[in-house]
Amino acid sequence: MPVVYSLTELTGRKRNENRRMVVMTFEVRRHTFLIICAAFIAAVPVAGILAVLVGVWGIIAVPVVVMAALWLWDSRQTKGLKLMNYQAIVDARRARNGVLYAAGQPVPEAQAVMHQRQFVPIEPTTETGEVTVVPSQLAGERGSIPTSRARMRGRRMSEGRPA
Repeated sequence: MPVVYSLTELTGRKRNENRRMVVMTFEVRRHTFLIICAAFIAAVPVAGILAVLVGVWGIIAVPVVVMAALWLWDSRQTKGLKLMNYQAIVDARRARNGVLYAAGQPVPEAQAVMHQRQFVPIEPTTETGEVTVVPSQLAGERGSIPTSRARMRGRRMSEGRPA
C-alpha cells in the first residue's frame, strides 16, 4: 500500500502561515520578518527626529515601534474570535456608528427570532360547531382545562393533568 501524506498545510489557504526563514542565525516566520522590516524602515526617520530633540535616547524609538508593530499585526486576541489586534481596534472604532463589526464585516440584523409556543385553551360549542375561547382559561385560573401538554402525552383534554 502506498504512503499518503496530507498536503493541505502546503497547498491550503494558510499555506504561508508557518513558513520559516533563517535571518542572521535566527529562525523567524516570513510574516514576522516582513513586519519587522517595515516597522524598522518606518522607525528610522522617527528615531532621527527624536535623536535631534532628545539626543541619544531617541534611538529607543526603533525597538518601541518594532514591538508595537509586532503587537498590532502579528499577535491575536486571546478571547473571542481571536482576531489580529489591529483588526479588533478597527472593528471597535467602526462600531461606534451603531453597526456591529466582526472581522471587518458588518454583522447583519438578526434573521431568526425565537418564539415561545403559546396555547390558547378553546372549547367547541355544540350548537354551531364554532370554536370559542373560554375567558377564565385566558386569565390562567386554577382548575381550567389543561393545555396541549395532555394531548401530546396521548390523553384527552377531559382527563385532566396527572397528579
